[in-house]
Amino acid sequence: MHELRGPAIAIAVVIVAFTTVLAGVMVVLGWTAFSVYALVKVIGSGSDDPNATGILVAMVLIVTTLVAMLAGLIKVIGKAMEAPKRAEGTPELPGL
Repeated sequence: MHELRGPAIAIAVVIVAFTTVLAGVMVVLGWTAFSVYALVKVIGSGSDDPNATGILVAMVLIVTTLVAMLAGLIKVIGKAMEAPKRAEGTPELPGL
């Protein structure tokens, strides 16, 4: 059971680092998205009111992208926790 300790610690470190940095990343990406939205709004139709749906969709896309990146990273790290495949007819070694 000790052979899985390294990947498990790596996954825990990734999750802790992700949640620690998440607030700052959300602020920066949200600020960037809102700035781009405001510039497009000024250039396109400056007299219209801001659209709450556009802002909501931007935030949903940011959160979805960050969560998908975290899931992909955990999947890559977790691959090391899978048992290696054995060929057909190969006897199982004791203790593995």
